[in-house]
Amino acid sequence: NDRAMTGFAPMGGNGPAVRGGAVHNLMLIPAGGRNGGGGKVLVFDRTASGNVKPRAVITGPVNMGNQFEVYGPTQLMITHSRDTLEIWKIPDQGVSTEGPMLRIAAPLGRQAADIGIALDPVHKEVIIATSGGNSILTFSVPEVFDGAALSRLS
Repeated sequence: NDRAMTGFAPMGGNGPAVRGGAVHNLMLIPAGGRNGGGGKVLVFDRTASGNVKPRAVITGPVNMGNQFEVYGPTQLMITHSRDTLEIWKIPDQGVSTEGPMLRIAAPLGRQAADIGIALDPVHKEVIIATSGGNSILTFSVPEVFDGAALSRLS
């Protein structure tokens, strides 16, 4: 069912990750799969209420879990999966089946998994917390934050 959720996530952290993009007034929710992640991300108007259809669906990201962030100014979703950062364009409407517009190697180390992701636009970095040794890794990714670099990729 590709309808909006009436609440964000149940207590205890077992619900899907929900991210907002205030610049374009978006709310993104992973749908289907294990632990609320997997396969697709539903894109809603952030101000929508009730049982509404998503304005867009991104097919493919967040296959391994719920870790993703939104960078509103360039309308991008950043995910981490299997030692790779993936940069996805958030569509304005419809179903997007295109893969990520950019993949960047971001190894976390032996037997480590991501447990959190954050963006630092000032320093043009993606920060990932890992389960391997409870470490935090920082990756310089100016492509995410620089509109000129992104236009060359499109």
